[in-house]
Amino acid sequence: MKTPSSVLALLRRSFRAPVVTLMLGALIMFQVQQASAATLYWDTNTTGTAGSGAATGTWGTSVFWSTDPLGTNVGPVTLTAATTNADDLFFSAGTNGTGGTVTINGTQLAHNITFDDPVAITLSGGTAINLGNGTAGSGLFFTANGANTISTAIILNSAATALNFTNSGTSLQTITGTITGAATSGTQAITLGTSTTGG
Repeated sequence: MKTPSSVLALLRRSFRAPVVTLMLGALIMFQVQQASAATLYWDTNTTGTAGSGAATGTWGTSVFWSTDPLGTNVGPVTLTAATTNADDLFFSAGTNGTGGTVTINGTQLAHNITFDDPVAITLSGGTAINLGNGTAGSGLFFTANGANTISTAIILNSAATALNFTNSGTSLQTITGTITGAATSGTQAITLGTSTTGG
């Protein structure tokens, strides 16, 4: 198999410089697109069934993260088990989800997590949820009237200096796992907020 440098040398011999530049530019654009953030929705239903189903499965091994906010998973939809600290995650797809427990496998990553179903969902097990990154908007957001629980430890990503934990519903939200800062220098801050009677 040719090394990248030998491939580049072959391109330079075979094509004029503008063509090589164009091809390399397209390759760089492709690599940037591959690293872009995704918005993913937890969906345990089968393909073709709208909504998210029950909150079950294992984050990290179950292929339940979907790019379809409605949960039908028909058409150009991506399904994956893995997430990155650039991804905005939602529990759950659609509007007909039911409560339950999602198990964490090892350490899982997220830019932010939003609980937007009016049902009780628990995240438990595993090592930790590594939350946030260097861009704005990182945190935990509870936007529906469901009493959710996170018992898995939360590690604040080392690039995140400010995170928000916000409850805009009326239910009590519970975090029983440890929350650990990971900044190599400086200060990390968590802002707690509620816009209703929720705690």
